[in-house]
Amino acid sequence: MSTAKLNPNDKVIIVMGPTGAGKSTFINHAIKGSGDGIGHGLRSQTRAIRVIRPPDLTSGDRPIVFVDTPGLDDTDTPSIEVLGMISEFLIQANKDKIPVEKILYLHRISDNRMAGSILRELRVFKGMCGDTAIPSVVLVTTMWGLVNKVVGEARLSELKETFWKEFRDAGCKFERFEDSEASARQIVFGSTENGEGTVLDKKEPMKLLIVSEIVEKGSKLTDTVAGTPLEQHLQTMVHDEREGNRRLKQALKGVGNPAPKKIAVKSEIQVNVNKEIPDAHTLSKQSIIGQPENVTAKVSHVKKTLIGQNQIELEIRLEIDFKMVINV
Repeated sequence: MSTAKLNPNDKVIIVMGPTGAGKSTFINHAIKGSGDGIGHGLRSQTRAIRVIRPPDLTSGDRPIVFVDTPGLDDTDTPSIEVLGMISEFLIQANKDKIPVEKILYLHRISDNRMAGSILRELRVFKGMCGDTAIPSVVLVTTMWGLVNKVVGEARLSELKETFWKEFRDAGCKFERFEDSEASARQIVFGSTENGEGTVLDKKEPMKLLIVSEIVEKGSKLTDTVAGTPLEQHLQTMVHDEREGNRRLKQALKGVGNPAPKKIAVKSEIQVNVNKEIPDAHTLSKQSIIGQPENVTAKVSHVKKTLIGQNQIELEIRLEIDFKMVINV
């Protein structure tokens, strides 16, 4: 992953958060009035990470550059791949001596509960940053226009007292995005709810734990503090799928009944292309070998594929109903 579009004089602001939290919207508002942002895909085949350099948005004499990232709950890309993509960018930036000034983590205040995927992503994010970098993080709530103000304030208070308590205790800052250019600029240049400077107030760049683990300690991504929850979740999913398959097979055997005999369809898999190819209706009339009395089967789908000069491949789908009698 290249950081050729960045340089050590840039002030890099990374914007993270779940899918749909408003990351791109925030950036678009922040760069409004500075000309159109120029997006550079760091992974051109997916364009999952965008580097956006507004032509004349600066802090002092240093250009401000935004990095838009996908959510770890992205529907098209596995979470561990997204984390790998982000960590690769961070490692390359560290190698090229490009400082990351701040990370903004966006969260929808409109969510009426903390879903498991959101909690997992928050845990991964904290592990990626580490306690040393947390003071350079700003947790930004979005979608305030979708909730009653009283409800929103109650949710924010709960977030700070429970789910975000570790961030708060480690010195993280908080801000709310009101879906406007002024609000975005206030977060970038102004001060937070607790009266402290937000993004461009720190002289030293962030020292991220995941970079230290991989570069200095040689850890694998799945062995890092950030990667461990994703690896555990993946292993849980694999285990649950295997267990579900096992239970399904056990259920199909029935209770107190002998296991049903194997079922097969009398049909040639390879036939001459000049012969008439049977369709689903024709196959459904053919006999089922070894069909027990408590099983009915019919062909619901036939796919014909030419695989050679004189060969046809048939994909036959059976709909099988089991009727089980359980003695209790």
